[in-house]
Amino acid sequence: MNQPCKGCGHPLQNSDPKALGYSPKVGSAYCQSCFRYKHYKDVSTIKKEMPKQPSYLTSGLVLWCVDSMYPEESFKSIDKSWLQDDFVMILTKFDVYPTHLWHARLDQIKALCVRYQLHPLYMVPFSKQLPWTKDHILQAMKASARTTFSCIGRVNAGKSSLINALINESSLLTSPYAHTTQAPVTMPFDEFTLIDYPGFDDTPHPFDTLEHHIIESVHVDGLIKPITYNLKRDCVIQIEDVALIECHLQEASSITLYMSAQSKSFKRNLSLLESNPYEHSKTFQGSCDIEITHVCWMHVVGTTCEISVHTHPNLTIKETKDVLCW
Repeated sequence: MNQPCKGCGHPLQNSDPKALGYSPKVGSAYCQSCFRYKHYKDVSTIKKEMPKQPSYLTSGLVLWCVDSMYPEESFKSIDKSWLQDDFVMILTKFDVYPTHLWHARLDQIKALCVRYQLHPLYMVPFSKQLPWTKDHILQAMKASARTTFSCIGRVNAGKSSLINALINESSLLTSPYAHTTQAPVTMPFDEFTLIDYPGFDDTPHPFDTLEHHIIESVHVDGLIKPITYNLKRDCVIQIEDVALIECHLQEASSITLYMSAQSKSFKRNLSLLESNPYEHSKTFQGSCDIEITHVCWMHVVGTTCEISVHTHPNLTIKETKDVLCW
């Protein structure tokens, strides 16, 4: 059993049930973990230390998948030795934005590229929900005159979704969980060879320690839906089991949440808050834009309000200038 699992890419084996690539059935295309997730959404997480840099990057063109929702995470963590003189930046998950905001979001990301001294050969938006974006990527690949393409990026950046779309299959395992791809997966495709490489950065992904039901509820899969709360008195807004937003007001204010359509939030009186179960908190004054990375953005309007955000310790809370108001 030396062939790789079609889902995670790790070599299949039937000797150690606790190790990566285990499959009890000889000749199976998927390891037990990938099979159970693919068919039953049953998750077991096994993480493996990955090599710092693949040797084959020197022979092909890099397709760098950048999560368009949080591009600065990718820009801060990339080792530029991974990028050749020419590379294509694929902006994944672009369908979360309404189409009338696409140009504005592209302009924001281009400005970030200048700040981080990144110079892609092409910058191409992509979404598995928007087939025409695949055509633009294929045009960029053909224009490069290369035959080997390596898909790299942070964990959960959409690399496997991109390759599945390009080859018109769904053999590579995709999920909202980090570290889905455990080893390089090579996929022949027309005159090209595509290689899906595991998430390369050392920064722990916020989804590494969250409970599975929380990951499923906050995972964005489709257009983000804004929800506006008009606030007239002190209150608390709860987002699923992942965050509390404590609001102290001196005048009428509002908060607009931008998050996954399946995420649920509700407002209640601050006096009904019995305890704060979260260890990580940050407080903001007045009108501002706030991000809980991989959970939501907030647009706060109110010159005298005080907003305290409480969430899990491995999630990042920060003020941001990148929120686009729908």
